Amino acid sequence: MLICAIRLASTTGENRVGDVKTPEKFRKELAVGLLTYNLICALIVKGAIVAYPHNS
Repeated sequence: MLICAIRLASTTGENRVGDVKTPEKFRKELAVGLLTYNLICALIVKGAIVAYPHNS
């Protein structure tokens, strides 16, 4: 399921470098991007802990 979410995000997401018009909009887009990245990393770690509970 996570692979599908990553594929969907990578195929539907538009990388618009330099498309923002204000510094505030840039900060907001950067924050959302970092939040998304951190949530995906957390899901990967959680999945690894569930898959291999004896190693944690």
